Amino acid sequence: MTRQQSSPGKRIAEINSTHSIFFLEHKGIFTHSISISTHRLTITTSKGGKLTTTMAHAIVESSWAKLTSAIQDGAAPAPRHPDLTSDLRKMLEALDVVRPLLEEAERRSLLKEALRIRNAAVRICDLVDELHHDSWAPADGKVRRTLPLLAVVPMKNKRANNMKAIVDELRKIHREFGRSDSASLEQAGDLPETTPEVDEEMILGRDKAKRKIMNVLSASIIKEGPVILPIFGFEGIGKTALAQIIFKDSQFRKCNFRAWFHVSHKFDLLKIAKSMLFRASGEESPGSAGLEHIVNRLHELYHGMEVIIVLDDLREEDSNGLERLKSMLSIGGSKVIVIVTTRSKSIASTICTVKPHMVNPLSHSKCWAIIKQTSGFECRPIPDKQQLKMIGQKIARKCAGLPSAAQVLGRILCNKDIIRWSTALNSDVWNNDVTGMPHCVDILPKKNLVANQIKTMKTKLRMIEDELNQSVSDIPQQGAIAQQDIDPPKTTPQVEEERILGRSADKQRVMATLSLSNNREGPIILPIFGLGGVGKTTLAQVVYKDTQFKQYDFRVWIHASLKFDLLKIGRSMLFHASGEERHGSNDVEYTMSHLQDIYQGMKVLVVLDGLWDLDSKQLKELKSFLLSVGEKSTEVAVIVTTCSEGVARGICTVEPHKLNPLSDDMCCAIIKQRNAIKDGSDKEERGQKIASMCGGLPSAAIVLGSLLGSKDPVGWSDMMKSDIWSSISSSSSGTRFFVSSYKSMPPYLKLCFAYCAIFPKGHIIAKHDLIHQWIVLHLIEPSENVSTTQQHAEEYIKRLLDISFLQSAKSALTSGKDGQGTIMFTMHDIVHSFAVAMCEVIVPDAGMGISDWNQHCPYALLTNSGVGQLKLSNILHAQLRAIRCNKMDIGDDLFSFLGSLRVLELKESPMHKLPHSICRLQHLGYLNLSGCSQLVALPLSLGDLINLVHIDLSDCFGLSQLPETLGNLLNLSHIGLSRCHGLVGLPGSLEKLKKLVHLDMSFWSCFEGIPVLGGLTSLQHLNLSHPCCYLPEHRSHLKLLKDVLFKLTNLQYLNLSMCLNPIFYCLSEEGSLKYIQSCINRLSSLEHLDLSHNTFLFDLPESQDGLNKLYTLDLSSCIRLKRVHEWMGKMDFLNIKNCKGLESCHFTVQNDGSSSSLVQLEDVNCKKLDIICLERVKSMQEVQTIGLSKKQNLRQLKLDWTVGSQGSVEQNALLGQLVPPHTVERLVLHGYNRETCLPAWWTSSILSNLVEVTMEDFPSCRRLPPFSLLPKLKCVVLKRMVNITRIDTGGLSSGSKASFHQLDKFTLEDMQCLEQFNTTYHSGGEVFMFPPMNELFIQTCPQLCFGPCIPRAQKLLISDCQQLLWRDRQGVHGVEVPSTSAPVTQLVVENCNVPQPNWSLLQHLPGLQSLTIKNCDIIEIPPEYLSGLTSLRELAIDGCKSIKSLPESIHQLTNLKVLCIWECPDLKTWCELVANKEKLACIGPKYEKFAPFMPAEQPPQGRMNVSVQLEPTH
Repeated sequence: MTRQQSSPGKRIAEINSTHSIFFLEHKGIFTHSISISTHRLTITTSKGGKLTTTMAHAIVESSWAKLTSAIQDGAAPAPRHPDLTSDLRKMLEALDVVRPLLEEAERRSLLKEALRIRNAAVRICDLVDELHHDSWAPADGKVRRTLPLLAVVPMKNKRANNMKAIVDELRKIHREFGRSDSASLEQAGDLPETTPEVDEEMILGRDKAKRKIMNVLSASIIKEGPVILPIFGFEGIGKTALAQIIFKDSQFRKCNFRAWFHVSHKFDLLKIAKSMLFRASGEESPGSAGLEHIVNRLHELYHGMEVIIVLDDLREEDSNGLERLKSMLSIGGSKVIVIVTTRSKSIASTICTVKPHMVNPLSHSKCWAIIKQTSGFECRPIPDKQQLKMIGQKIARKCAGLPSAAQVLGRILCNKDIIRWSTALNSDVWNNDVTGMPHCVDILPKKNLVANQIKTMKTKLRMIEDELNQSVSDIPQQGAIAQQDIDPPKTTPQVEEERILGRSADKQRVMATLSLSNNREGPIILPIFGLGGVGKTTLAQVVYKDTQFKQYDFRVWIHASLKFDLLKIGRSMLFHASGEERHGSNDVEYTMSHLQDIYQGMKVLVVLDGLWDLDSKQLKELKSFLLSVGEKSTEVAVIVTTCSEGVARGICTVEPHKLNPLSDDMCCAIIKQRNAIKDGSDKEERGQKIASMCGGLPSAAIVLGSLLGSKDPVGWSDMMKSDIWSSISSSSSGTRFFVSSYKSMPPYLKLCFAYCAIFPKGHIIAKHDLIHQWIVLHLIEPSENVSTTQQHAEEYIKRLLDISFLQSAKSALTSGKDGQGTIMFTMHDIVHSFAVAMCEVIVPDAGMGISDWNQHCPYALLTNSGVGQLKLSNILHAQLRAIRCNKMDIGDDLFSFLGSLRVLELKESPMHKLPHSICRLQHLGYLNLSGCSQLVALPLSLGDLINLVHIDLSDCFGLSQLPETLGNLLNLSHIGLSRCHGLVGLPGSLEKLKKLVHLDMSFWSCFEGIPVLGGLTSLQHLNLSHPCCYLPEHRSHLKLLKDVLFKLTNLQYLNLSMCLNPIFYCLSEEGSLKYIQSCINRLSSLEHLDLSHNTFLFDLPESQDGLNKLYTLDLSSCIRLKRVHEWMGKMDFLNIKNCKGLESCHFTVQNDGSSSSLVQLEDVNCKKLDIICLERVKSMQEVQTIGLSKKQNLRQLKLDWTVGSQGSVEQNALLGQLVPPHTVERLVLHGYNRETCLPAWWTSSILSNLVEVTMEDFPSCRRLPPFSLLPKLKCVVLKRMVNITRIDTGGLSSGSKASFHQLDKFTLEDMQCLEQFNTTYHSGGEVFMFPPMNELFIQTCPQLCFGPCIPRAQKLLISDCQQLLWRDRQGVHGVEVPSTSAPVTQLVVENCNVPQPNWSLLQHLPGLQSLTIKNCDIIEIPPEYLSGLTSLRELAIDGCKSIKSLPESIHQLTNLKVLCIWECPDLKTWCELVANKEKLACIGPKYEKFAPFMPAEQPPQGRMNVSVQLEPTH
């Protein structure tokens, strides 16, 4: 293929089909349109390339940081190497000079100059990296940059020459830029025009000047002739602003003519006259008309009129021209006021008719007021304000009284912390001479000192902004650049719902979540997040328009602008609610308070559409604002749409809704809808293929549908061959988000993201692979410490995930893990295309040579189909840093000239041997030889690659041994040996690799190498899974594994899948448990443990001791595993698929946002099953998948929702689908949050074997289900059901006479609002009572009273229930209650501090045989009630320290045989008095607790034991 012109679609198709591409440099942004030239992919912007230098910025900043770090680290040895240090400093100084030029180049679209600076920066990066690689990494783990080690490296002439050449080039750029600057200025023509529009509230410090000018004008208007008042002062002093507020004053609004003219940079009196004529009459004078004719016409029009004219920025120095202008403005018979702004005092003196007004600099306090206004000072946290005020007032003194300088400083300091404010104040820039900087190239002659001061002030402010933006911890503000270009158009709630396809299920989920606002306090904030163009706004629109919300008091739709403005959002909400526009108030608190008052008691729906990537502080402010606004409302629902998952997670109060791409069929339906395609037509088949290219984005399908509407079948075929993203980018709002997010990235993150373009479209990217490549390419921000570099990389990954630039690869509930513990990512097609747009793309072919390539192209992606028989040395250049080859055979020539190579991937190469010449790649840090199945040997010279960090030999099953020199690679941190079946062992030198953190030995049987692993004490990731075979001798090697793991205390990931079968096979259940416990009990850092496919594993430890960081546990296919303990069930990820031998399982449901782990229970058929956190279930299909009703071994079932939680599936529907098998005997329902609990399966015969039911923490339940439908029910437990106020036996029994005939125990616990337990019911004209039972336990029911009759229970326990002890003799409805109505024989009263007279319940228990009073704060036992207990045989008083004596009536208890007094010191003292001791001699009180007695019915030797009634509290 030659470099001939080709169509964009054809060109991109060729690129994507071969993947033979070079990624060179950024040429633009996806802002408006994409076009492809013969040499590169170019993106055109509306500002003519204004955004096209973004990547150059990133590269320059990276080179500056590297160079600075090198010089700082090299300060110590500098005296011994003055030449080297001096050259580096010169290079840094030269780079410092040209860095600001990039901003100017971007502003004026000087792409040539920008690329020259970029190329010089690339050369600096190469040079610094070369110096770095000439050093060695010390053993302390710190990465020292370059110079400390260059003390022993002689400076080569070539390197010195390179440095000198770079410095010369940078100086040349600086010199030539000055000339291009002047040339551009000449070509630019007029400066940007000013207008009279002004926000007067934003103009500070000019009230006095305005009043003075207004007085002068009022006094002068009575004079004959025009009033010409010049306002003069130097640049930036505020002349135009002062003229604007005067022009807008109400005094001049009654003038017949008001005109504002921005005088052109080149004075043109005729042009001014024509403009005045047009403004006055709308007349356009003919081109031949002279000045005299136009002036005469003006005098006619203005005669007798009141006129005000502003001539802004007059610069004409020629006195003749000024006099002619003055004459033209002299209109007889009219009142003409002319205000002229100028920088020149002489111009003002020449043209004036009244005394000119000189604009003086502002005071320091006024400058501080402007900085406060523009920096968002008032929105700062109160603790910060005092410090910021002190610093800000000092900064204001640097402004030289210039309001423009104060405004710029305020903008620079906006959102900056105290450290950055201090940096701005103390910057050396304030004291530096900047006259040689590029912004001062047109410095005026020295005699004009004031103008020079203004020019240097501009330069200093730009340098301070650069200084702050270079700070590591600062939030980039680059997103503000050309905001107008990338801000999306405002959205509205208007939508044609009938044209929206494929989102009905999403709408139902969102509506279900929003409906939960009825059952919770405070507003619901539901974010909808997903890729740009996936349909978030559309979904919000259809929800907004739903009939459910049309009845709301207020519905508010707010389009969030690119720049976050909380006050603007508040004002918009206020305007929608009341029609008020509060532009005069800058107080967020006032706006919030006003909204609270308006929304009080109202139902409100708010949609905040298109929220961009905010920092944590902004998110916190916005969330706090939304929550506060809804405090007084009865129901507030807020929908937030955003592309950023990080924003969604930060602002939500319920689980965010992730909007996934549509299916290909649905995209095809959208295309058909837009084109009215008939089924079975030729276009339908083509439409299916085009739809598959949409990536599931409905916006893509809509745009393509529109584009295809006018095309014939040939045009459809052409579209199938093209890259559709070039067609849709200009219409997709998502690309605007990408631009905004990309521009807000720090420079290093931009480089890291752009590097991702080297991966083919759809490629699965391993996290550790990507990070290692970033590190060895020095794309990560420089750091002194390896761990800090790793942390930076992790932060980059998190940021890219948050904004959807990276996505977790689809893998069910593994968080994007591949089963080997490797976290996997992918890039959506549109993101990949955007990344490619950051680079130049060239397809190598036979007609190309090295001269065709950009010499600084850093990366290459080659395939055999793309390169063919080309000689690599003819098409690659020596500056390449990364090469990805796939299925290509290579020769020695590849390594002979690529001395700068850092990353080399030769996957699936057919080579037999790795050439010895690889040792020439001294900078190589990443080597991937995976899939080279024919590779039989590695050269000894491999050990010379001392900078190697990562080597992957997986699937090299032809290798028989590893060279001993592998131990020389002391910097190795990652070794992949998966599926190296041919290897017979590990070299002993491996234990020298003290930095090794990742070792993968899966799918081969190298048990002999286990002892070597003990020396790898830094190891964090160890994979010994799936041995390819078992031999008898392996058992002895495996016995050593526990001793090896004992030493590897840093392990975070351990995979022993199928590994332990040989040793478990020979051990008992107890022995295998001890073995696995000894293997893992020291691994306190372990996060991921894989024990799957160990078929002889029976159990794991009952507690999590020592494994506090473990969050992933894989036990799949452990077919003999008996128990899943509670600590295991709480894992973030637990895999128990195919664990068919389980007897008990405590399972906590997890979800990844789109699906839940409930499906793990599909193969579980145990006796006891607890399912926790059911609110995390994502769909009914998941419930149906587990087949709960088919688990015939199940005896005990617990269904648990987290109390107060809200889920994706409605709880009533979910409970209805969770049908227990008929074998269930015990059922526990926890956290259910609906008014009734009556699923269909409750009323069927499914629960025929149910013996025990527990219902607890039902916050909304108002009615209990009919327990009478459960024929074998013996035990009922009801706990914490706050809305249950009454229990009627008739309701529980459904009126059946035979109900509860097996009921044995009934428990009521912590029922705070329960007021009545009615034990009688009417049926067929008869009155029936609650059936008798063995035990009735009532605890913490403070308002409960019994109904007409006391429940019939042999044993009654009352704890913390004050009302139950007091009972009137009369029952309900005045019916007399027989005293024998409650055959209670045992009564326990605990924690009831009821006054003595109110123990009337005892009067109704004449058959009571045992009474225990425990921990009750009473003075004595009521004697009048005690005397009636003639059947009492046991009395126990426990912990009642206020009782000091027994009543005399105790002698009337003739059947009392046992008296126990425990922990009642005063009562014990009373009993031991001689007189009382004689009276109680027949009873013999007991004072010590001892072993249990026999039950009361069978007392030994005629005495009853009271201990049986002192059961623990339930």
